[in-house]
Amino acid sequence: MIASNVRAEKLKLVFTGDNLLGARMAGYIAKNGYDFPYEFASLTLQDSDISFGNLECPLTEYPHATLGKSAASLRAGRNFIFKAPPKYAEILPNARFDIMTLANNHMMDYRAQGLLDTMAALKAHKILYVGAGKNAAEAAAPAIITEKGYRVGYLGYTMVVPGYSKAGINSPGLNTAMKGFSPEMADAIKSLKTKADIVVVTLHWGTECMYYPNAYHKVVAHKLIDAGADIVIGHHPHRIQGIEIYKGKVIAYSLGNFLFTGKSSIIESMILRVVYEDYKLNKIEIIPAWDKNGRPIPEYDPRLINRITSISKGFGTKFDSNKYSLTVKLP
Repeated sequence: MIASNVRAEKLKLVFTGDNLLGARMAGYIAKNGYDFPYEFASLTLQDSDISFGNLECPLTEYPHATLGKSAASLRAGRNFIFKAPPKYAEILPNARFDIMTLANNHMMDYRAQGLLDTMAALKAHKILYVGAGKNAAEAAAPAIITEKGYRVGYLGYTMVVPGYSKAGINSPGLNTAMKGFSPEMADAIKSLKTKADIVVVTLHWGTECMYYPNAYHKVVAHKLIDAGADIVIGHHPHRIQGIEIYKGKVIAYSLGNFLFTGKSSIIESMILRVVYEDYKLNKIEIIPAWDKNGRPIPEYDPRLINRITSISKGFGTKFDSNKYSLTVKLP
C-alpha cells in the first residue's frame, strides 16, 4: 500500500456487464460503423479513469466451433456460439474501455485459436485482459493498471465452464473456479494485495434470468473480501442483481447485459462507478440504463430505479438519488 501521507486525486472506476460484439450486433456494426454500439453510453464510459467490461465473445475469423457445445444443444437453444471480427477490437478503446475479462462461457466458442486471436487483437489496441491465457498460469495472472497514483489489480474467473475451455498447464484456455471459494483464490488475492492498492475480482457466475444471486454467491463474495478484495463484480445471468456493501467493500452480484442482442428487445442494465479519494472509498454510484436492441442507453427511469432498489433491499443497501443516478449510502 502506498504511504498514507501521500495524497492522491479522485479515481473513478467504471464497471459494466456483458459486452457482445458478435451475434446481431456484428451486423449492426458493419452497417452503422464503429461508434454505433456505445453511441448513447460513451459519455458515461468516458467519465472514468479505468473502465471494465466482460467481453462475451472471441474476436476471430477462425471457422471451427468448439467441441464443448454439441450440435444438438445448439439446435435446441440450450447453448449458443458467438464471434466477431478481430478488427472490432478497435471499438473498445474508442468507447473508453481499458480492461476486459475473457473468463466466460463464450470465449472458447471457436476453440483455442479463437482465444489466441482475441488476445492478439486486444493487445494490438492496448486493451488489457484477465481470465484467459496461453496456459493456466497466464490465465490466472492478474492485470495491474496504475492511474492517478493508484495501483488497481484485477483478477478474472469463470464458474460457468463449457467443455474444452479450461486452461491447461500447456494449453490455452480460461481461468476457472468451482462453485465455491478455494485456497487458490485466497492466495491469488493475498499476492495481488501486496502489489495493488485496490483489488478487483470479477466472476462469470450465476443462474440465467435470475434477479437474485444464489446462496453460494454470497458466501464466495464475502470470502473474497475477507481475503482482501475491495470490489467484487459479477456477470452472466443476463439480469441485474443487487448491490451489497460488506465490511465497507463493494459487491455487485450481476451488472447484467450491457452490449447484448438477446431474445428481448429491451432489458434492465446498469453501470457501476466506484470512486476513491486519498486511497479510501469515497462514492458508489449506479447509473441505470436500458439495453435497447442490444445497445446500452443510460436513463433515469422510475422502473429501473425501483428494480435496482428492490433487488438490493435484502442486503440492507440504501440509496440517495438525483436525476441521473443512484448513490449508495455508505456506512
